[in-house]
Amino acid sequence: MRFTYSPIYHLVLTALASYSTCTLANENAPDNNDIEMLDTIEVVAEVHSHNNKPQQLSEAEIKRTPKGNSTINSLLRKNGAIHYSNNSNNSVKGGEIEPELVSFHGEPYYNNLFLIDGLSNNDIINPGYSNGGYNSVENSFEVGANLYLAPGSPESFQIDSALLRKISIYDSNVPAKYTNFTGGVVDAELKDADPQKASGRISYRTTRDRWTYFHFNPQESEQIAYNDALNNIQPEFRKHIYNLTANQPLSDKTALLFSYNRTQSFIPENHWLLGQRVEEKRLAETYMLKATHWASDSHKLNASFIYSPHKNIYYADNIKNGRYSTSGGGYRAALSSELFIDHFGQIKTSLDYSYQRNRVKYDTNAPRYIWIGNMPNTSLDWCSSVLRKNGVPYCAFSREGGLGELNTETKTWTLKQDYEMLPIETQWGTHQLDFGWSASLARATSARPHDARFYYNTDPKAGISRSDWESGKIVVPSDCTDCLPNEQFQTMLIRYPQYYGKALVNNYSLYFDDEWTFGGWELHPAMNVTYDSFLKNLNIAPRFMFNWDIIGEKKFTLSGGLNRYYSGNILANALRSTIPPDELHYRKAGNTEYELLNYNRWIRYNNIRHLKTPYSDEANFGFSMQFWDQLFSAKYVYRHGQRQFMSYTDQNDLITLPNGKTVKATVMSNDGENHSNSLTFVLRNMQPLRWGALELSYQLGFNLQKIKSNSLTGYLNSSSSEETSISDDSQTRGDYYIYNDQSYDDFNAMRGVLPALNFDARWNAFLEINTDLPQYNFKWTHYLNYRPGYTSHGFKRGICGETVFSNGCRADGDKVSVYRTVQHKKAFVVDWSFLYEIPLPKATKLELSVDVLNVFNSRVATANTNSKLLSSRSDADSVSYQLGRQYWFGVAYNW
Repeated sequence: MRFTYSPIYHLVLTALASYSTCTLANENAPDNNDIEMLDTIEVVAEVHSHNNKPQQLSEAEIKRTPKGNSTINSLLRKNGAIHYSNNSNNSVKGGEIEPELVSFHGEPYYNNLFLIDGLSNNDIINPGYSNGGYNSVENSFEVGANLYLAPGSPESFQIDSALLRKISIYDSNVPAKYTNFTGGVVDAELKDADPQKASGRISYRTTRDRWTYFHFNPQESEQIAYNDALNNIQPEFRKHIYNLTANQPLSDKTALLFSYNRTQSFIPENHWLLGQRVEEKRLAETYMLKATHWASDSHKLNASFIYSPHKNIYYADNIKNGRYSTSGGGYRAALSSELFIDHFGQIKTSLDYSYQRNRVKYDTNAPRYIWIGNMPNTSLDWCSSVLRKNGVPYCAFSREGGLGELNTETKTWTLKQDYEMLPIETQWGTHQLDFGWSASLARATSARPHDARFYYNTDPKAGISRSDWESGKIVVPSDCTDCLPNEQFQTMLIRYPQYYGKALVNNYSLYFDDEWTFGGWELHPAMNVTYDSFLKNLNIAPRFMFNWDIIGEKKFTLSGGLNRYYSGNILANALRSTIPPDELHYRKAGNTEYELLNYNRWIRYNNIRHLKTPYSDEANFGFSMQFWDQLFSAKYVYRHGQRQFMSYTDQNDLITLPNGKTVKATVMSNDGENHSNSLTFVLRNMQPLRWGALELSYQLGFNLQKIKSNSLTGYLNSSSSEETSISDDSQTRGDYYIYNDQSYDDFNAMRGVLPALNFDARWNAFLEINTDLPQYNFKWTHYLNYRPGYTSHGFKRGICGETVFSNGCRADGDKVSVYRTVQHKKAFVVDWSFLYEIPLPKATKLELSVDVLNVFNSRVATANTNSKLLSSRSDADSVSYQLGRQYWFGVAYNW
């Protein structure tokens, strides 16, 4: 339901009425000693009678929802359009704290819009680095420098949900004022300063491995006993979450709010070959200072400053001096105004400046050296890799040093205005007009501040093999460089040159929305127009939705819409195009200079600025009905994502390298496409059911989803190399592929017909039950989730007529790769949350909370962290499992 007048207009009327009432009351005001202080009453209201309203979570709901790390994304699972990565909540990663990856309607997980107080919280440089959870900094920046941009994530600031006042989730029929997304919108509102009274809250939550049951596959179970860093398993961890919020009125019109969150995790691990036990760390913090001032009863001013950094400490596996860190986040300063004008409406204005940074950096400035570990009379006193020869273990390599530093930065100015006009009555109905504009000026940079150098000495290209070293026939001079004098010297060098790249992008947006109501109809014709200075595209996105209250009083309502959503900027490939190629050098003596042998990798993109903006078209239809204080709703949503970014190697476009050699150029395209069909049902009671002291409310949901996409791994991988990038080895694929008894000459010909490989749960059902005893201040939340088992994807090699019998075989004896899926057991998981409030003197209270996740310790299959989206290995059927039963304990003091 849309209010006829602006909320601030209601505040003005309330203030005038309250003033006159208080004037009369003060004449006979009682002495302060006779005043009885009543407890604070918590009012929660969320009644949406049709499908076109956003799903909203109030502060009270956020507090009582069963959760682990308390991230915003962990609260979104009651929305049927949202699906989590197949790698989420993995038992081998129990110590991690980063926000979960989510996809709306099968759209890319990095194309959602995350907002904090109406301002974008998106990382526009490298949000898809994790490849949907199948990539990590540990496998791309430890063994070699296979990383060219600092790793990012979809959300720049990792905000804890305890700092929030409300979350609004838009999965369809998204209002025209929102843009730069193709998935969904998550708008999180932080708590506001309140000039009415001083208040605050301090809280603490914790869990650890001793309160957690782990489920492992057989291989992981063998590795777990050693807790060796090489296995990347986290059987030990301790997590702590601290929150402080303090609100202080400065006058009857001005207040100041300070909030602080600290989420940290300590993850011990053993580096057995180094003889070390270290403690990796994960830390996310948020400092917020917010001031509110009422310049008049119709004019509210806000000023805020948020500083939200996060940092992870890692130790490269059994590498001496291998400590490194990743960091991200940044800060934002914002000013906003909400002004109500008589006979016009409300004007909201905001100006903000934000700074975001991602960095990965080794502590040491020394280069990476790989030494042969079993040299006669070696001076090396550590080992990084052990192999066996004739059953006897020996030290194959000793590694030390780092791989330098990478960083990216984004500086953004944003100015925006929203106009919400008062309703206009006409003979054809009532019009509620909203319109607005925004301008965002951003400067993005990426850099490797210094050369990174990677040395080794077992490559035959230098004319010296490992057997030559082990035989002792190589003479090592005492005046050598990059060497162990009189023992061994480095023969090969990969040089990663320093670089600095930048991209400037300005985004301008206009929108218009008319809420037209007449009879039982509510129509929303709307339009959003954006211009992107980087791609130089003018994007026009029509939006339309309707509601038809057929029998009145919202008893039965039809709703639907046709919409287009354009994505925002992702500058990863533009910045990658500025990176110079890696240089491969060699030498044959320890006291000579290195000579350039070749260029090791070239990732130049040629046509970045000629691309079109990706978009998603949406059609949806649904209905809702009220009966016996129950609300049932059903909604069908179709999405067609088009012009998604992909890349391929252009056979005809050659680039000449500095040494005169030519390589084929990598070219970006708009060939990515996806289709999604989603059907959602929700049933809940509109008012709690009461039996004596018990209050009961529930929400039941069911979602069906079918997704098809030809973009399997994200925007960083080219289509020509995608086959190897998603495969677990580089062996030959055979003559052709077979899928559903159809043959395909190459992988690219088949990719368009493959099902989704991630975020791909075909259906999902949940039931949330709230059992409350208000007079005893006790709340018990039950969350039950039932969904299909994880589906693993892979190829099985074989020979037609011998091991493969398919109509897709063209002739007996052909070597083929047959696409296969393995469906694992269905998952049923129950989570509980207990909240008990203890009233204390002077309107204060103590809260005790217990969250029990996976109450019945269900064994839920999930993606193996050592595999990739598609597997061709012999252990392709191997899976990992989600965490079992886990306890979180919390305490909070409110005043």
